[in-house]
Amino acid sequence: MNAEVNYFNIQSQVMQAIINNRAGFPEVREEIIKGYGNAIPGDIADTIRSIEYESTYNDLREWLRDLVRIDPPPNDMQALYFGLADFIPNEGSPVEYVQFYLDGSPSFDPDDGGEWACECSWTYGSNLRYPVCSTYVNFAKTCNDLGNQLTFTISQAFTACLAIELAPVFAEILSFQTHDRYPIAVGHDSGDLYLIGYATPDGFNHR
Repeated sequence: MNAEVNYFNIQSQVMQAIINNRAGFPEVREEIIKGYGNAIPGDIADTIRSIEYESTYNDLREWLRDLVRIDPPPNDMQALYFGLADFIPNEGSPVEYVQFYLDGSPSFDPDDGGEWACECSWTYGSNLRYPVCSTYVNFAKTCNDLGNQLTFTISQAFTACLAIELAPVFAEILSFQTHDRYPIAVGHDSGDLYLIGYATPDGFNHR
């Protein structure tokens, strides 16, 4: 990857665009391509733009409903965590890629640096913890040769946008009798964590 590309700044800017400006995935995708500049050749940029993702939203809405039906969230859950993990090549993918899993924590403290996410226990051990999602594999196939930071940046941004898209499903399936909202965070297991907003009875609120 081009040494002049400050991918940490790009990651932060993209996530802040989602959090503060309610940017959707097409917008943040362009922000990433623009931020990397000449480090992304034109044909690769076009391939990134062509990766189909909208059907993933629909597929994962059904996955989430199945998850909750089979493994209901615990009553003491206070926050939702979309964690990003690294996957090595396997039968389903010939490349290393980054994908999310969903979990819930019995605690939440916005000021503890994300330590609350380490207490997540809702889906640990569930067969549905990691959904099948070809979009992440396609990101990796397209971006890995340019450096894993690009793959991570676009995968994290997509996950944040996905979490927002899934918020109306949380409104259907979560109990709001004891909580008026559930914080939603996105982050890598060994990296930064971003509080992107809240699942509410009405869907999603950024604040």
